Amino acid sequence: MNKEELNLERQKLRVEAKFRLAEIKLQREQFEAGRSGHTGWRVILTPTGAAITAAIVGIFGSAASKWFDLTIERQKQEVMVILKASEVPQGLDESSRTIQRARNLIWFAEAGYITLPQRYLEKLRSDGRLNIDEDPSAPAVQSNSPPSRFQAMKQAVYNRGSPPDTFLSELIAWGKTAPDDIFTEDASKKPGDIYASVEKQLGPWRSTDHRRAVMLEVMRVLAGFESDWNWKEGPDLTNPTSSDPNSADAGAWQVSADSMNLNPELKRFVMAKIGNVDPKAFQKAIKEDHPFAMEYAARLLRHRTDYFGSLFQSQLVLWIRRDAVKEFEILIGGEN
Repeated sequence: MNKEELNLERQKLRVEAKFRLAEIKLQREQFEAGRSGHTGWRVILTPTGAAITAAIVGIFGSAASKWFDLTIERQKQEVMVILKASEVPQGLDESSRTIQRARNLIWFAEAGYITLPQRYLEKLRSDGRLNIDEDPSAPAVQSNSPPSRFQAMKQAVYNRGSPPDTFLSELIAWGKTAPDDIFTEDASKKPGDIYASVEKQLGPWRSTDHRRAVMLEVMRVLAGFESDWNWKEGPDLTNPTSSDPNSADAGAWQVSADSMNLNPELKRFVMAKIGNVDPKAFQKAIKEDHPFAMEYAARLLRHRTDYFGSLFQSQLVLWIRRDAVKEFEILIGGEN
């Protein structure tokens, strides 16, 4: 237990002791009041009044004790976040590690995960070479996983960890041969299109291969949020609609059969691939046929990013990375 935690424990004990003394004092005054009439405020000192008052005192005492417990637990969590944020990738030189460490800490502070004094934040902005109104990119931390042939694509996604190499390998293999029409530019730039949604973060688009790599990066991050990259992920059992085969989510990107109704192309694609649009057949295919699952998710992202709720505005855009796009583009053969 560190010094700050010890001080909090001492404060907690002092508060509990004060409430205990107050309870004893009430009991003594109750005894004295029992020998006289019960009028005015003295009614509080009657057995019934004293019991009610003691209960109120106990409630406040428990609340204070719980507040101290929560404060200590919060501090422990913040210490863990700070330690993890400080574990920057070992492949960086010392100067780059200092910059990345400062930017990691600023990101976690501004996201509300840790609380730092303003003077510390100002020093970290200086160390991280950030202007006062400049937002840091998503954190980059050292992975404890075994060495991987992938680099930028192994960056952690929020609190989901890093994607498995096997998942990334399948994503790359599919990205090399997926039909070009999935990645062609839409001149109308409709709001529901994935490329319109992430152009600010990953654009401008240079080529079809660049757009292909962008799609793979979005799918990498989205699968982390939706299923921890689990191809066989089942429905969310806390969702009351999960018992309905039409609305039950399934697979790495947690899509449901009723999403086919969002655009006729999606239903035509499913018919061409599995021969029917039965919800149970759709769920089975989306879990077991990985190329089908990837192509369906990509085609859905071209039509309706809002299918995934507020995820794109609140979280996903914070974790997609340009360096991961570049790595995808190299590995699918679009950049030498």
